[in-house]
Amino acid sequence: MLDGNGSEVDFDNTRYQFNCLVFDNTIPSMADQTARVGNLDVLFTDHPEWNVSISGVTAKGQGTSSMKYWIWNTRYQLDKAKSVITHADGTTSTKKWQMVPWIPAGQKFTAKKNFASSMQSHKIGSVNAYNDLYREVGLRNEAMETEQYADARVAVYQMPFVCFEKSVNEEGRTVYTFRGLYTFGPDKGDKYTFGFDTDLFPNLISIEGSDNSPLCTLFRVPWNKNVLYNSDEEAFQYNGANSWDAGEGKVESISKFIPAYNIVYECSPRLLPFDGTPEELNEQAAAMRTRPCEFWIAKAGDGSRFDVYYFEASLNRFIPSDMGKGEINLVTQLVDKGYGLSAADLSGKTNDELNTLFVNARIAKFRAEAPLYWDVDDTLFFMNNVEFNAGTDERAKNTYPYSFGTGTSRFRWRVDDADTRFDTTNRGLPDKEYSVETHDTDETGASIWNGETNNFFNLMELAFPEEKVASMRRMMTAMQALGGLKSGNDLEKIYAFYQKYFFDEAQEYFPANSYNADARYCYENGKLAYSAGIYSNDTDPITQSLGDHYQAEQRWITKRILYMMSKYSFGLFSAAGTDTITVRAAGNTITYDLTPAMDMYPAIANGTSIIRGERTRAGETCSMEIELSGTGDQQNAIQGASYLQNIGDWYDKNVQGSMVIQGRMLREIRLGSKTGHIVISITSLTSSNCTSLQKLVLSNIATLSGTLNLTSCTHLQEVYADGTSLSQMKLPTGGSMRVIEFSPRNQYLSLSNYPLLPTEGVRMDQCKHIITDFFVEDCPLLHPVKLLVEMMEAQKEQGTEHALKRVRLVGFNETYDSSDILDKLASLADGSDEGLSREGIAGEDPVPVLDGTLNIHADVYEESINALRSKFNRLVLNITGNYYVRFKDPEFHRLVVKRWSTDGVGVTRKQLAAVTDFPNDYFKDNKEITDLSDFAENFVNVNLFKQRTFENCTGLKTISLPNEKIDTSAIAIFGHTSLDENGIDLSCLTTLGFGIFKNCKFVHIFIPNTLLLDMDYSQQWQDNLRLLTMELEEGLSVVPNSLCSGCSSLMTITFPSTITTIGSSVVHGCNNLKSFICKPITPPALVSDLGYIYADFNIYVPDESVETYKIAWTKYESKIKPMSQKPENV
Repeated sequence: MLDGNGSEVDFDNTRYQFNCLVFDNTIPSMADQTARVGNLDVLFTDHPEWNVSISGVTAKGQGTSSMKYWIWNTRYQLDKAKSVITHADGTTSTKKWQMVPWIPAGQKFTAKKNFASSMQSHKIGSVNAYNDLYREVGLRNEAMETEQYADARVAVYQMPFVCFEKSVNEEGRTVYTFRGLYTFGPDKGDKYTFGFDTDLFPNLISIEGSDNSPLCTLFRVPWNKNVLYNSDEEAFQYNGANSWDAGEGKVESISKFIPAYNIVYECSPRLLPFDGTPEELNEQAAAMRTRPCEFWIAKAGDGSRFDVYYFEASLNRFIPSDMGKGEINLVTQLVDKGYGLSAADLSGKTNDELNTLFVNARIAKFRAEAPLYWDVDDTLFFMNNVEFNAGTDERAKNTYPYSFGTGTSRFRWRVDDADTRFDTTNRGLPDKEYSVETHDTDETGASIWNGETNNFFNLMELAFPEEKVASMRRMMTAMQALGGLKSGNDLEKIYAFYQKYFFDEAQEYFPANSYNADARYCYENGKLAYSAGIYSNDTDPITQSLGDHYQAEQRWITKRILYMMSKYSFGLFSAAGTDTITVRAAGNTITYDLTPAMDMYPAIANGTSIIRGERTRAGETCSMEIELSGTGDQQNAIQGASYLQNIGDWYDKNVQGSMVIQGRMLREIRLGSKTGHIVISITSLTSSNCTSLQKLVLSNIATLSGTLNLTSCTHLQEVYADGTSLSQMKLPTGGSMRVIEFSPRNQYLSLSNYPLLPTEGVRMDQCKHIITDFFVEDCPLLHPVKLLVEMMEAQKEQGTEHALKRVRLVGFNETYDSSDILDKLASLADGSDEGLSREGIAGEDPVPVLDGTLNIHADVYEESINALRSKFNRLVLNITGNYYVRFKDPEFHRLVVKRWSTDGVGVTRKQLAAVTDFPNDYFKDNKEITDLSDFAENFVNVNLFKQRTFENCTGLKTISLPNEKIDTSAIAIFGHTSLDENGIDLSCLTTLGFGIFKNCKFVHIFIPNTLLLDMDYSQQWQDNLRLLTMELEEGLSVVPNSLCSGCSSLMTITFPSTITTIGSSVVHGCNNLKSFICKPITPPALVSDLGYIYADFNIYVPDESVETYKIAWTKYESKIKPMSQKPENV
């Protein structure tokens, strides 16, 4: 649209893209108000065949309100005699022009500037939609029933146009100057458009409400001789103020309107009692006149009792209401007239009670008699259309009653200035709420709706409430039909109607740069004039520049549709609505506490009946009690669920069976309770489209079972299912989850992409012993390994048949100051668990999936680390401590950790290296220790065993000792163990202390010469009942007392040639002894005898020393034999 510089709207760039109006003279405005005559070119971009050039057109300002603004509406009127219409095909015509094929030809056309509140979409959409809706709901007037005016309208027709002034500059060039965006069509005063043909309908009358203030426009004063016609103003005036502008028809035809008017006035519901006389009423006139009511004299005994008085401003006093038929007396007017009020009803009533009776009787009178004068269906349609679109300027001013004046004609309503609609106020500011209603007030207490006190429309609301609802529903159905959307919900179908009639025709027609250019022309120039003091309309023009206001209006109308559907129980809010929360309720009554997310009338379908709640603001709670009649259960469906943000507490409601909840604005659902007595007994729960849900409380609903699918609740933060019987919860993949409390029967725990979920938020205490599948991915605040170990600990007593079978943990990064976690994880490698795929499918990974990082700031068991790394190759282990030593023998390990660990978890090599001696009795009597084969490699610096270190460790079979000699001189270090010659390396010992191997399991003993055998120590191998042979290595010189006494199975004992002394009772009690081999040439000294031996044994000595031995060992002379006689196998 713009010129090459991108600054001005260019005519040549515009004419082929958009409809254009071109007037070759100055267009009247505030700055230049003179009417002009010129040529008007009307160019249609999509239908150039409709293009016309009309000569002799008079352009002048149009509209009382319009001409208060800087830029005016313009009325273009053809001259019947002079104007010539030249059509695109070159033909000409005169008198009337048919703008488009589907409307009648006319003489008057108006280009509406749609300044401020009069948005283009409002004007185009309102009038074009009104006419089509009128026909769609089946309404017709008398003109439409004729062949000549079958296409007559009940609203003007408008199309969008870009306007230019055409002029010739000083250089003789034609110049086109942009003059803004307009809607253009037949003028509201064009009689042909509406079929106002006085030849066909000689008694027709059409008038227009002149303003919002005159009481006569509001039907609030009687129409009698005080209403006069002013021919100069072409208006019917009350007290000199225009009340009804004359339109079409003869002035005297107003006689048709007067009785229609007066039936409204005489039934006015704005009635109050005055407990005084007429004189006293006038004494208080200054105060009483400010109340928009009439007063009836209520003082008992007064002659004027029940007479009605209104304030007559011209007389500055209250006078009797009189429509020319006598003063109105309420008893005479209403009592025993068939309006539901009898004389008996008046007895014993207070004035206020009487007033209620009178008002109700007047409403009944209006209901009975108004249809004689007014077309009720037409009127209700008009009222509903105005209400639906928030036409706050169409209740007094901008109202157009008309009648064709036939014998059956009734007064109807047509539409023109339907341009202050939606969110914009009469001052052009977007301040109207989508939930505005007819009788609302603003923050100052003033009515938002101009003409709120209009008696006619108020009476229609009171007298025909059910008809009004039915009419509104028919209109909404017609909207859906005209919108043309074949599929979709009720909201979408009605919105399609607004898209078609309002938005497509204006906001989506004019480009954004045209709105900017229009703002400069209208509002910036107006602002300059405003600042210069040459123009004022009580509002700064810049504040009225709303641009296309498109997105704001889209949001507003969406909410308006929903609000009106809720008010009139239509579509989503009807008994047949599908956007529901459905339950089965039992008992006598049930109360629902509903908090809408937007202003609305909450609705509940009780069976097939719809129950509408009170008008409720967003965030406030509507409490609705539903009668159930106590017979079984009843289906209740909360309607419009998508527009509720809270449905209250349900734990104490007698609701059972399956429950279905949907609602995209629900933020919290509280069905259960952690503390309250649970009455609700639902068995299943289905959630749908709860995309805003943040908190779900199901606690302690024991009857709730099965699987709960919450995958669509993408904003869920908290779920409490403790105490339910749910076996699984399917949670959304990703989101803002913070707390999940699982049910006692929950077997599947799957958590994925929850950046805000902490470990303490996963509450699985009730179910961790039965969880079979554990899936966690990308939950950075979560410690899934910690949770996994908790489960494993809870299932420990289940052994290899534990419930946990499948594990997948991905994306974790956990830090621990203890290595306990590693030992517990290591058990996952035992083959009893498998992995899960990214999709949660088992069978693709034979081992649990651990894909993350563990940071261990502690000493650890090296073999655990190695085992974990080899088994879980995607597990990263960062270890900052030392390696613990793990002993083969778990009991010994436990005792070592207990004795020498600093953290109670394990001991390091460094800690073990610091150990040089073993304590007295520490391991004594422990029957569980069996294998100390790794002792030497870990206790590398032990050099002393104190007494009875391992005494009575009957299970001990083996022990390795450091290469360095260990002092084993203490008493009974290994006594009463299961050690044998294979279980200990004797070469690692030093002194053999008293009873060191007493009652062990040795079979064949070879005593190395590295040992110190001292006569001070004895009984080293006493009572080794399995011992068969014993041999001492060359180099040893002393045999301690009772060295192997009590070894009842001993058959052979051999002493080396270096022995010099043999202690007493060396083989005492060795009753199976066969050979006592003594190799020294010189007989060793016997400290005493060899002990009591109940066996026939031989003492084998060197052949050359036999006699010497017999002399030295005379007690054993008979047993001494030469070595040569020793059997070969001994």
